[in-house]
Amino acid sequence: EGIRTLFGFDKDEIEPGIESLFSRIHPEDRDRIRDCIHRSITDGDARWTAEYRFRRRDGTYAHILDRGFVVRRSDGEVVRMVGGMMDQSQRREAEAKVRSAVEVLRLSEQEYRLLFLNNPHPMWTYDLATSRFLAVNQLAIRHYGYSEEEFLGMTIYEICPDEDVSYLKSKLISARETGAKFCGVTRHRKKDGSLIEVELSADAIEFKGRSARLVLAHDITERVRAERELVRINRAQRLLSACNEALIRAKN
Repeated sequence: EGIRTLFGFDKDEIEPGIESLFSRIHPEDRDRIRDCIHRSITDGDARWTAEYRFRRRDGTYAHILDRGFVVRRSDGEVVRMVGGMMDQSQRREAEAKVRSAVEVLRLSEQEYRLLFLNNPHPMWTYDLATSRFLAVNQLAIRHYGYSEEEFLGMTIYEICPDEDVSYLKSKLISARETGAKFCGVTRHRKKDGSLIEVELSADAIEFKGRSARLVLAHDITERVRAERELVRINRAQRLLSACNEALIRAKN
């Protein structure tokens, strides 16, 4: 049912069986995903993860993050696979806009500001030397609840819970020393005190004569909750399979 809702299909358009799903995977990705699933089964893995393109009803392709669990009997035989597909298209598009913004910044500050301010995800720039916010877009203000003035009076670590600051600092310092783009997951605290899980993507730029980073923040709180629910379901499936096996042995 979720596949029909997520990709625009009517109730009777998705036939039962895995081949119906494989037929809608992009031809360039299909063999890779078949091999990935087959290896997970034959190698005895408990879970698998893959990204690929999945055809929507309108013919366009969504970028999918698919995470699954392999449920086995005690002898290792596969009983079923449980998983969930998450549409990553918006994140991919947002990251592409960040890359465009970094490139455009070298050409036109006016066009850069337009991309920055109109991006559908929270974005900001911060000073590499002081870690202070230099600019934030309207989505950041709306999503986090801080005013622009409040943001500009803080460092990037002040929106993190205290226990996460050391980890984030070490990751950012490492990225700076190697010159690599920073990508990572951390937690942020909104103004109302609520915690969210955030996927960060940051590129080095020069902003008003300062060495800075341009950051895209993607709230993945619901995705993380869904993944935790998958883990819970997988454990329940394993327990159910074990109980069924015990009942069968008892009857025999």
